[in-house]
Amino acid sequence: MDDRVAFSTRILPSMLPTVRRTLALTFAAAALLASPTGHANGAPPDAALWSFIASLRTAVNQGTQEVEDLLPVIPQTAYDGDLFTTLQAGPFDLDPDYRVEFVGYRVPKLRPLTVEKLQLQLDGDCVRLRAVQRQYGKVRLSQMPRGGLIHEQTYYSVTDAQGTIGFGFPEHRRYCVQNVVILPRGAKPPAP
Repeated sequence: MDDRVAFSTRILPSMLPTVRRTLALTFAAAALLASPTGHANGAPPDAALWSFIASLRTAVNQGTQEVEDLLPVIPQTAYDGDLFTTLQAGPFDLDPDYRVEFVGYRVPKLRPLTVEKLQLQLDGDCVRLRAVQRQYGKVRLSQMPRGGLIHEQTYYSVTDAQGTIGFGFPEHRRYCVQNVVILPRGAKPPAP
């Protein structure tokens, strides 16, 4: 029997399941790479982060209990002054890609069930300005570092029906969001 005939009649049929499996995996990988999100379930890689931030924005306008209900750890008093109390919770993981180092929020003494300002500090995958713009449209430069110190941040913010939200990009990691500041409806946004 010719070698070519032996290959096509005996070896090729035995390789068919392996070839089919390889092709199926190749097409699945190609479909995954071609999906707009790059994730098999269709969710963007930062969906948990944006969902958490959106929930916090809603909760800030509702009150302290709603904010506390969103946090997986119990907030502790970080500062107790004459005019306000600052509560802080963290650290905790949002998902494998994002970690919240802390969530701090200011509660005025005259209105103890309201949140005056909320800040969260992020760690994990880099969230760039274009990702912020995809979520919130046209954000504007609202604060720039004055002295170039490593802890200073450049803030971009937007004010809408829910209040003001600002995203801080630190000097030591200029292209990645580190802080998110949320002000409720009616609060005065920071001056540029």
